[in-house]
Amino acid sequence: METKKILGQYKCSSASAYEQAYVVSSSPYELEAVISTITVCNIGASAYTFRLCVVEDSAIIPPADKTHLYYDVSVPAGETFAATLGITLSQNDGVYFYVSNTSLVINIFGVEIR
Repeated sequence: METKKILGQYKCSSASAYEQAYVVSSSPYELEAVISTITVCNIGASAYTFRLCVVEDSAIIPPADKTHLYYDVSVPAGETFAATLGITLSQNDGVYFYVSNTSLVINIFGVEIR
């Protein structure tokens, strides 16, 4: 069964630290997910940067360099970065962000499959 949904809406609670924005649940039943789009909106008054990682089994924090999809991407004030990706994830795989300022807001859209 597929469920199209907003997988995560997230505002980082601190700058300069990796935080989990979404993880594929392992209960009450096995799930997989396909992330179709990720947006990063800058609601602040200055340009800020973000990093995005996809981590297998959400095992290693901080994430290894090889897990980064985006690194220190600048988002101008009042602008939104959007990426259509088609990332497939298994149970316990996670999406992590690192932001230079808490004015960056992350939205993750996709499908959960059980």
